[in-house]
Amino acid sequence: MAVNKDNVEGNWIRIKKDIQKSWGKLTDSDLDKTDGDLNNLGKLIHKVYDEPKAEAIHKLEVICKRYESKVEIEKSENEGMPIVHPK
Repeated sequence: MAVNKDNVEGNWIRIKKDIQKSWGKLTDSDLDKTDGDLNNLGKLIHKVYDEPKAEAIHKLEVICKRYESKVEIEKSENEGMPIVHPK
């Protein structure tokens, strides 16, 4: 499952909160050191929780994909909407 890196970067704060819901021992500092890279996150989860890296990466992909879907819905809902410029 391929994850859009721009989506991860753009939603990192929200994604990070979801990661912490699943793996509560991980701190903001721990997560920020991974630079949002799923491979690095998988290694970290394996190190802290002894969860297989591949399994952790799959769960991370599912979390990230949720936000990708939300972005696509927001884009489609806003298509055709007039742009209002402040005066």
